[in-house]
This record gives sequence, C-alpha cells and structure tokens, in this order.
Amino acid sequence: MEEIAKSETLPEEIVADLREHLTNRTQRFEARTQGTVHAGYEARAAVYRRLRCEVVDAERRTVVGLRDESAISDEVMQQLQRTLDLEEQRLETEEEDL
Repeated sequence: MEEIAKSETLPEEIVADLREHLTNRTQRFEARTQGTVHAGYEARAAVYRRLRCEVVDAERRTVVGLRDESAISDEVMQQLQRTLDLEEQRLETEEEDL
C-alpha cells in the first residue's frame, strides 16, 4: 500500500481510507491466526458489512429508478447490477469466513 501511494499521485483521503481498511483487516486476521477472536474487530467488521449491504440495496433501487426514468439503458442497468451483485457476493463471502 505504501509503495503504491508513494509511486503515484493519489488523493490522500482515498489512501487514508484504504490504509484504515487494511489495518483493520490485518488486525482481525492476526487475532484469528493467534487462535483468538477479538470482539471489537469482528463487531466493527459486522457493522461495516451490514451498512455496506444496505448501501448496495439503495444503489440497486437507484439503478432501477434511473432505468425506469430512461436516464440509463437496460444494458447499463444490467452492467451496474452485475457490479452490485459481485459486491454483495464479496460481502457474503466475508461473512461466511467469520
């Protein structure tokens, strides 16, 4: 992460967000590797997944609404829905890994 951030000009808020995400994930995995489950890390991850699922649902409704208003085509809607499906699947996989 640090090498990428140094090699390119990237918005600092994005780098900070990704850095925090990676730090949290590393802490969770380190706790699991040691045979422990850190309730704080797991609770934070669960809240993140729940909120992200709610956002995906809202995005899905918005995409359909845009198609219904003829702001986007069926093809664009399907592409966006596929992206949302993949994000939803990734979140479900993370939950199963707990």
